[in-house]
Amino acid sequence: EVVPELLPALPESVPGPVFVPAKPRDAVDPAKLTPGARAYVAASKAPETVRSYSYHWNAFARWCRLRGIRDCPVDSHDLANYIAHRADHGVTPDEDLEATGEPWAATTISQALAAIGIMHEFKGFDSPRGTRAVKAAWVGIRNKKGLAPTRRAEALSLKHLHAAAKVLRDDGTLDAKQDRALVLLGFAAALRRGELL
Repeated sequence: EVVPELLPALPESVPGPVFVPAKPRDAVDPAKLTPGARAYVAASKAPETVRSYSYHWNAFARWCRLRGIRDCPVDSHDLANYIAHRADHGVTPDEDLEATGEPWAATTISQALAAIGIMHEFKGFDSPRGTRAVKAAWVGIRNKKGLAPTRRAEALSLKHLHAAAKVLRDDGTLDAKQDRALVLLGFAAALRRGELL
């Protein structure tokens, strides 16, 4: 962890030629997968997780494009700058006209780092999350903003399942039968809400 007072004493790096590594051998290339294999790769993450990762990757790629920097593999300093920018400004109107510019919470930045890391790994690169610049910036953000402890939701008990089934009375309509079936299927298969929708 770098003490902030020491940062001005660190020597600035000398800019050199831009180096783009060759595409690594361990990348996931959808063109080389059969449709069945592609479907299984896509199913390796829950739909909600895929939506979250997609949003965060697209936000990151757009931020990089606006600054003329490479998104993958990203320079660790650019990623440290990115999470610092999100911690201070969130998504700004220059990226999205609907944006409020409200700073992101530490949990949102954590999701963004996970998305950026997994996209690098899928493309065959090491995740940049473990680099010194990113780790130091991330520790500083957590120290300043705080990271809310994650709360695990309790599993639905049989008592609560029976109560839910009573509320969803079967009036003979197809919608009522579907609602009851979804509740029971979700319980039996231990599915998340996003996996049922």
